[in-house]
Amino acid sequence: MKSRFTYLFLVLGLMFMQAQKVSVRFEDTDNYKRMSDAYLVVSQMGQKDFMYKTDAGGNIVIPQLQGPVQLYFYAPGHKAIQTDFDITKDLNITAMLTPNVRTPLTNEADVLMDYAIFDDHTGKTIANANILFEENNIKLMSDASGRFQLTKQDLHNYLMLKEGLDTLHFRIEKQGYSTYQKAYIFNTATQFDGIYLKPTQAKNAAPSTIVQNALLMQQIKNSVIAERSSFSAGCTGFPTTIKVGLSCSCNSCSSVSVMTIQNYVEKGLNDEWIGSWEMESLKAGTLPYKTYGAYYVLHPINPNYDISNTTCKQVWDSDVSSNCVTAAQATNGQFLVTASDNIARSEYSAENNGLNAPSGEGCGDGYSGTGTSWPCITDNVCAGHARYGHGRGMCQWGTQRWAQQFQTYDWITDHYYNPGRIYRCNANHPHPDLTAFDATLDVAAVAPGHTVNATARIQNISTGNSDRSRIAFYLSTDQSYDASDVLVGYLYINALDPYQSQNISRSITIPVTTTDGNYYILFFEDYQNTIAEANENNNVQSVALTVDSNSAIDSHTLIEGITVYPNPTTEMVNIHISNPMDIQSISLYNLLGQKIKEFDNNSRHLDISNMAAGNYVLKIVNTDHKEGVYKITKL
Repeated sequence: MKSRFTYLFLVLGLMFMQAQKVSVRFEDTDNYKRMSDAYLVVSQMGQKDFMYKTDAGGNIVIPQLQGPVQLYFYAPGHKAIQTDFDITKDLNITAMLTPNVRTPLTNEADVLMDYAIFDDHTGKTIANANILFEENNIKLMSDASGRFQLTKQDLHNYLMLKEGLDTLHFRIEKQGYSTYQKAYIFNTATQFDGIYLKPTQAKNAAPSTIVQNALLMQQIKNSVIAERSSFSAGCTGFPTTIKVGLSCSCNSCSSVSVMTIQNYVEKGLNDEWIGSWEMESLKAGTLPYKTYGAYYVLHPINPNYDISNTTCKQVWDSDVSSNCVTAAQATNGQFLVTASDNIARSEYSAENNGLNAPSGEGCGDGYSGTGTSWPCITDNVCAGHARYGHGRGMCQWGTQRWAQQFQTYDWITDHYYNPGRIYRCNANHPHPDLTAFDATLDVAAVAPGHTVNATARIQNISTGNSDRSRIAFYLSTDQSYDASDVLVGYLYINALDPYQSQNISRSITIPVTTTDGNYYILFFEDYQNTIAEANENNNVQSVALTVDSNSAIDSHTLIEGITVYPNPTTEMVNIHISNPMDIQSISLYNLLGQKIKEFDNNSRHLDISNMAAGNYVLKIVNTDHKEGVYKITKL
């Protein structure tokens, strides 16, 4: 008895060790304040949902959680969001919720920085914190509301002496807190941020208790569904939330922020574009920035975060430029897509001009692109500028130069992406059209449980290039597809350029339960409807096929070197093997394709004396996976 209890204790101990601590903090995206009235709903498959409420500092601590979970983040007056995690280690999550009624950011003429300082544990503002700019010894102090501002007047004399310098480094000091350091790239657009100082004495939020309110929990889940369905601006069907890895070493991150895609681009654009650039340049930049993030929502680098906030993917931090917010809101809901209307991996780099491009790459001075991985694009506004980056997609400095030439963001976007067959989702663009030609089967009749070989040529017969897709093969009683048809196999089809084709071949096994009769094999291209096609009505081709148990004796189903005798028989069936081989299985089926008996694979004398008189199918499979099928008549 003691050993049993010891074993149970060890098992429970291991289970407890596997559970991880999850810490969640809720912040308002616009004012950076923590929310003390927010809720988190935790949903796991096969378990009852449960819910927590934030403490006064906007914190929720779940001491034990593990495995795949769905988390719903909600606060009154804010857009609810939901996303998935796979908890395998301690995880720190910041949920950034956007208010339903937003406070517009003003680009104050004299203000360069407008920041608020908070206590990382309590969420309260911190007054009288010292802010020191290292290069010029400017000293500021946070006011009673925790705010401080850096103005143009503060920098006037310094900028006159340090022309061309664009970065200042500052630190924030307050007794009882760790020193905070940051680099500030100044421009004429006002920047806003909330900064959280960590207390020097470790303070851990207490574990949260479960809130029992089934009605509120269901309302929260419903609010996420309602929020998703209301996302109708611009283009639909694309990701609405993103998980951003923070505190990263390249793509390995220790914490994560969850937010809407819209908030991601509002806060992140100024980390890749310069906030004081022309508005049409910034608006053009929102599309690849947003779409690149959305691509990694669909192709995440980790189960717990979609994308890192480093140059290994795309730089992002929590500060925001008023100009960039304006640009992001002007393009809300718009993405970049392939000709198949799937999210594109929208690359960009600083200078794409061909001058000084690597050997064997580049299109020459006055052209963007590489000539290999990206088309050559006439780009005279960038002539004379050395390549800085990979040369693919949008040229960031080019967007500014074209905007200064009074080009609009949609023209700029099309200029850089259309040659590479990437398009704005709300603009007309060519679509592919996939269909099958020369569909054939190698036999006209087959027995249940046996195989046929299907071949065809898949071609894109339109001017739009197609993404990778899949073709399915269905067993059907007629020449059109419906939900009753039986899926018997599928194949991947490569991405196809206009008018390009691919030959395919697939071995298809007819289910053993199939009754004799006349059927069709349907060749159903893009059966999951992942490709937006110019014509969606020519994706199904059919080839007639007879399913006949008597066809099991056709020569193509025999294994050379195996003889079955006598046939017909009254009692015994003998198997003679003349070639060296091993047998994997021996099975007997009725003419409906139902297995009625299985013999030992070493048997060579099969007793069927107790079987009713009639026709049967003997199936023999050797260890090389070759299949022999023999019609047996029992007298």
